[in-house]
Amino acid sequence: MIKEIWKSYRITWLLYAAILVLPLAFSLSIGQLRTFETDTQAIRLLGQTGGDMLSYTVTTDPRKEARYRTLIPRELHKLSLWFQGLNQSRYYIGPHTPAKDFSLLQKCWTQLEKSRSPKQGLACRERARSLAFSVERMIALELDHLRNILYLTLAGSIIFLLLMIFFIRAYIQHQLLKHAVTDVETGLFNRKYCEVSLHKHCARAQRLGHALSLLDIHVEGIDPKWKKEEKRRFMMQLGKTLHELFRASDTLCRYDENGFVAIMPDTPPEGARIVESRVREKLGTAMREYFPSFQSSVEILTSPKEGSCEQYLRQKLGLGEAAEE
Repeated sequence: MIKEIWKSYRITWLLYAAILVLPLAFSLSIGQLRTFETDTQAIRLLGQTGGDMLSYTVTTDPRKEARYRTLIPRELHKLSLWFQGLNQSRYYIGPHTPAKDFSLLQKCWTQLEKSRSPKQGLACRERARSLAFSVERMIALELDHLRNILYLTLAGSIIFLLLMIFFIRAYIQHQLLKHAVTDVETGLFNRKYCEVSLHKHCARAQRLGHALSLLDIHVEGIDPKWKKEEKRRFMMQLGKTLHELFRASDTLCRYDENGFVAIMPDTPPEGARIVESRVREKLGTAMREYFPSFQSSVEILTSPKEGSCEQYLRQKLGLGEAAEE
């Protein structure tokens, strides 16, 4: 069941996959970019914490001193949560790991809280600034890396979509040709339709005892040196001329490169000879007006009184054996 569904809808599934590639790639990239907002806040908080540590050592106001004793531990706690979620990055340029350098900043605050030395405060501020710079560079390099991945993903997605469009178009073209009943060059029915029509008309002629005649037409005069456009004009003119020479009830087919057949139901041999004479005369005249080298041969084929009509006519036309029902 699943296999049958896949076969029926495989082009649709592939098209859905192609359409979903781009938004999926962008959603993953946007999700990564949103984490940089938190990273930017952490960098600002590091700079602010370093400045607060230095301010704590130089302030003479007891209220400000008490506020810094409360504020700095709160800032360090927020930063510790951020550093806990920070993975070790190959882009980090600090002397140690991010977690190790942050722990040194915490130790610096522990010492500063006891001594309140301006020299120690300056050292803590420099450590915070150095850590902020290292983290900022790490995030910038990661952002560049993510941007490159995004560009590559976008380029790959576009290439994938273009390939999908090409293959889907080729598949549709293949299906159209596979199921087509007309010849592209002449506008006449093709070999497949010829075989179906021959089977239908032969069965009807044998069942009802009606006459069935065919005109087998072979054309010459196609110059091998012709360009594609010249050959196309030749075939279009030939198809148009043949349409004008036969009745609407007749079936005109092209069954090979230079072979054409007109299936004429309810036409006895006498009527077929009249049509043959007209086609032989007017086809050459009409075509040589445009293509002087045109030549053709016309042969009458009629359903036999005995034996298989379809088998006989297929053999005469070189269509091979009829498929067994």
